[in-house]
Amino acid sequence: MRVMTPWVKCFPDITVAGVTGPARLSISIFEAGRPVWAGPGQPGPLTTPVQLSEFCEFEYSRTFLALTSSNCPLAIAYFVGVKPNIDKHDEKVGTTTPAPLTTTLTPVIPPLVPCGDQCKYELVESLPVGLYEGLKVKRLRSTYESWMELMDSANKSIDIGTMYWSLLVKNTGNNFTDNDPSAKEGEDVYNKLKEVASKGVKLRIAQDGNRGVFPETVDLAKAGLAEVRSLNFTALVGAGILHTKFWIIDDRDLYLGSANHDWRALTQVKEMGVLIRDCPCVAADLKNIFEVYWTLGVPGARVPGIWPADYAVPNNERNPISARVEGENALMYLTTSPPSFAPVGREHDGETIVRNIDAATKYVYISVMDYAPATFYNPHNYYWPNIDDALRRAAYDRRVQVRILISKWPSTRAAVMAHLRSLTALDSTLPCDFDRNAKKCKEGTKGSIQVKVFQVPPYNVTIPYTRVNHAKYMISDYTATVCTSNWSADYFINTGGVSIVMKSEDARTESKIVKDLREIFERDWDSEYATDLK
Repeated sequence: MRVMTPWVKCFPDITVAGVTGPARLSISIFEAGRPVWAGPGQPGPLTTPVQLSEFCEFEYSRTFLALTSSNCPLAIAYFVGVKPNIDKHDEKVGTTTPAPLTTTLTPVIPPLVPCGDQCKYELVESLPVGLYEGLKVKRLRSTYESWMELMDSANKSIDIGTMYWSLLVKNTGNNFTDNDPSAKEGEDVYNKLKEVASKGVKLRIAQDGNRGVFPETVDLAKAGLAEVRSLNFTALVGAGILHTKFWIIDDRDLYLGSANHDWRALTQVKEMGVLIRDCPCVAADLKNIFEVYWTLGVPGARVPGIWPADYAVPNNERNPISARVEGENALMYLTTSPPSFAPVGREHDGETIVRNIDAATKYVYISVMDYAPATFYNPHNYYWPNIDDALRRAAYDRRVQVRILISKWPSTRAAVMAHLRSLTALDSTLPCDFDRNAKKCKEGTKGSIQVKVFQVPPYNVTIPYTRVNHAKYMISDYTATVCTSNWSADYFINTGGVSIVMKSEDARTESKIVKDLREIFERDWDSEYATDLK
């Protein structure tokens, strides 16, 4: 590495996140996590012009500037103070004062965890009792089977991120106490978890702390079988909950999906998830997210303005995990929400969904329980059209076929359907290449926006908060995204969630997992349970 002059004698106005103003720049260079250069003399504002050689790219990424090297394990920390051209009103004197903006890059690139040559992944689902019964349709392995398999294989550790616990029917709530036969799977999972932990497997649980205590994790902790931490999102970010749902086994295997740790999620609610085996690189990436939760689950914890260096992640859309999976070369990366929970390198759920929609040229298929281009749970709700606008752009500008499968159950808000009707209203106005002789659009030149409503038929017993399609996923051309979040704005702004993005290394090839997810979507879309939105 060489440091030489001249690079610049003074920095001109610099634009960061659309804000322009004169910049002051400090640089520190770290190698293997240790500072090796910080400008002439002590670290501080840059006083001497410098030039950094052997760097291949200069980029603006999210909220920080970064220089990346193609041939040396370096990271560079910037502290950019910008005098913006956006003013903050001073109510006392009626004048305007500059509002400072600071962006930072944590100074480290963590080591990559190697992947095995044969990672395995598969989609798993929960089908409510009676759904598709007697019908010859594509089915996936069950969530219940995948969780039991994970616990059977555990030798050292189980880390779980979850919203709440209700695996035992006695903890269902809402005065429900019936010992329904469909509750057995939840009891099996809880008992298996106790059995595995009693044999010495270290069990850590990060759960939401805004809903009080959960008897099941209280009992596990009292018995010395688990360490449990609860995240108070009101204290941490002002609102929201931990809504994530995942397992990590022995830093090697994982489950991520829509299924809560609730017996109903195994037999009475429709769920979608992904099971990944023998894939330490993906497990390590998910464990990084768990460690963020674990850190913030300490009483009195605060979200740091800058996440420490050892939380930084190397894998994202620009640098996905590359692994040999089921005989295919696959690319994968994880994203998270809320934005304040994202260390350097971690991308945000909402932004990634928008980018994948924007990249689509053929189709975008979405299955979600809730959808809204707005917040639902704030004292003063507001409009947030990021995903909605991306879907409109896709159908209008690139002639993409957009399909949304939305859930309907007693808890569905009227606003969800109203927002979706606004989308479908655009369908008849979408442009096309018009054939004047045939007096119709040329085939394949018109996009579409279609919405269907999926309703799970009732069960013979009324069980609270069941009989709903709770899945959250998207397929766009050759990319699959499996989420833990619903799609109203709150889930991307102040709610804890995780998504995994998966695709083939060959951008023109539909990988097996994308094909499987598309076929499940088409199964549900074409089923008797799905009807056009009216």
